[in-house]
Amino acid sequence: MKLITLYIPEPYLKALDRLINERYYPNRAEAIRVAIRDLLSMEVWERISGDQTSQQSSTVYVEQKSS
Repeated sequence: MKLITLYIPEPYLKALDRLINERYYPNRAEAIRVAIRDLLSMEVWERISGDQTSQQSSTVYVEQKSS
């Protein structure tokens, strides 16, 4: 994995912390990784689905490593 640094608005951090406090995720990093993975999966799926030249059915796999 690569380390990145980013600025996040305070309301986003508060929402992340709420999810962590409610034990949905073990920490901020994992919550952010899941959010990015899900966003990428949706974006790729939409592009594949919208592409008229693509095959009839397509499957998108995104690798997820557990910590």
